[in-house]
Amino acid sequence: MNKFKVLLLAFLFFVFIVKNTFAQGNIGIKAGLNLAKTTFLHTPDGFDVSEPYYRAAFHAGIFWHIPFSKQWYVQPELIYSGKGNRTEGQTFDIPYLILPITIGYKSVFKF
Repeated sequence: MNKFKVLLLAFLFFVFIVKNTFAQGNIGIKAGLNLAKTTFLHTPDGFDVSEPYYRAAFHAGIFWHIPFSKQWYVQPELIYSGKGNRTEGQTFDIPYLILPITIGYKSVFKF
């Protein structure tokens, strides 16, 4: 089993155990399209990439919205994101596993 699957299973296990323990918060999924373009000035093998094109990839993940007061919350996420670029005849795939943790404040004013 590769590292990505092990990390994903460990995170999901942690989320479900803590979710059942505290019985608060919301779990959700997110997904979308990435149009990525990475520019390399000089690659290690001396190949110059002069005209990279956008590469279509996806990102997908899960998040957990945990309120700890009426206004304040924390939202950890685990996201897989495909990035890279495409040139004539060659594609560079750069997969990322991102773990952002957001601390937020909900305004009491309604817009």
